[in-house]
Amino acid sequence: MSTILISGGTGLLGKAICKKLLRAGHLIHILTRQEKKSGHPQITYFKWDLSKGYIEEDAFKNIEGIVHLAGTSVAEGRWNKKRKQDILNSRVESAELLKAYLLKVNIKLDFFVSASGVAYYGSKTSNSIFTEMDQLGSGFLADVTQHWESAADSFSNASNRVVKIRISTVLAKDGGAFPKLAMPVKWGLGAALGAGKQWFPWIHIDDLAQLFVWVIEEKKSGIYNGCAPEEATNYSFTKALAKKLGRPFIIPPIPSFVLRLILGTEMANEMILNGSRISAQKSLEEGFVFRFPKVENAISDLLF
Repeated sequence: MSTILISGGTGLLGKAICKKLLRAGHLIHILTRQEKKSGHPQITYFKWDLSKGYIEEDAFKNIEGIVHLAGTSVAEGRWNKKRKQDILNSRVESAELLKAYLLKVNIKLDFFVSASGVAYYGSKTSNSIFTEMDQLGSGFLADVTQHWESAADSFSNASNRVVKIRISTVLAKDGGAFPKLAMPVKWGLGAALGAGKQWFPWIHIDDLAQLFVWVIEEKKSGIYNGCAPEEATNYSFTKALAKKLGRPFIIPPIPSFVLRLILGTEMANEMILNGSRISAQKSLEEGFVFRFPKVENAISDLLF
């Protein structure tokens, strides 16, 4: 049994990871901006305040490692200058604060596991398949992930292992992208977005949470793509969703200019209208087993 500190532990992914860590018998320290009492004997909450550079020092007591998930959502709200700065700072400055406190309390970790994003490779639609060995792409989100991962790499002297998981679109029943994708389809308004040919890298939240636990318990280090083995495009995913729901799949697709008007050009281009092919081969070759490797069984699990 080990004690693990989690930033972002009250979010969608954080909760899923916590459930799996609890089942495995771990003790969990969760950082939260609001004071919170735990109703579970294995969970303790500790307050932190990024704006004040403050973390309760007891959060670091007896911890073996840190899972760093904290970060403002990239999908909520238009990307104005302030929003973009918040997206970057919430990831990088929170990691820097964790590092500063680690040095203060003089603790050497066994592992530091950080979320990252497949946007590292850039949002571009092509037939290239991106592996963990590929170089940094271009765009706002690629820049964010570069700084995010650099902040994680700074823990190499404070931790035996540093792991970065580049997360694709997370499919979950109770939040994130899936309910938003499913709603128009349920109304009979399912259609591809833009050209529809853009790749749609995805992963079921259960598999992503298990991937985090796997890299911890299997003593992994380095970079892993957090995506499912089966590839999908925006068109094929939306069509599969419509089929499972027994709803029509509308042709033609929603025009790109409409999405750019709604979201702004940069956000629409990077979040929706472009998408890369991402490889899950490294995780598979090292023995990770996906519970939901295919689009259809992932959708079925989330809908029914």
